[in-house]
Amino acid sequence: MTGAEKGRLKILLVDDEPEILRILQEYFEFYGYETCTAKTGDEALEKFNRFHPHAVLLDIIMPGRGGIEVLKEIKDKAPRTVVVVITAVIDEATVKAAMSSGADDYILKPFRLQDLDSKVHDLLNLRRQPGEA
Repeated sequence: MTGAEKGRLKILLVDDEPEILRILQEYFEFYGYETCTAKTGDEALEKFNRFHPHAVLLDIIMPGRGGIEVLKEIKDKAPRTVVVVITAVIDEATVKAAMSSGADDYILKPFRLQDLDSKVHDLLNLRRQPGEA
């Protein structure tokens, strides 16, 4: 995917840690994505409804409405939206809950930005394939 193609793609970044949001936003904007950030689940849903992202990078543990609840609402509203859960939680039940709620992938913190970008890129390309329901 070229920089011009990425420039049309929007990513919502959701994490309660400001430093992680800053790093993710700088990285993805540098590579041509349009980004929007949220620090809480409620803020994420509000921005999701206004921003209409192609992909969401979503933390699980946040104050207030948690990531699993946010994930379910996003997938109910827009099932084709790519959602990658990013979290420090290494718990099989949490992984199962995220995947059964519609997460497209689950990536543990700490992660390499290049790996995360590659995962998002691959998932977005799969979604853009002709004939997909």
